[in-house]
Amino acid sequence: PNTWGVSEFLTDLFRQAFPHAVYQELRVDVPVIARVIADARVHGVSLTGSRQAGASVGELAGRHLKPCVL
Repeated sequence: PNTWGVSEFLTDLFRQAFPHAVYQELRVDVPVIARVIADARVHGVSLTGSRQAGASVGELAGRHLKPCVL
């Protein structure tokens, strides 16, 4: 729940500054994260979460050569 508040805050900032399609917030369950990151429609990844989640997401983003902000 803590990190969702940060995510919502960042989403609001992006929506104020950029066109709607530039940034999309997704809340996904762990089993589908790898598929989402691998999807060609995803051009970058940002995560608010634990160190363990950051390490996993960072590795997946790197494997697919996608920029990642943790």
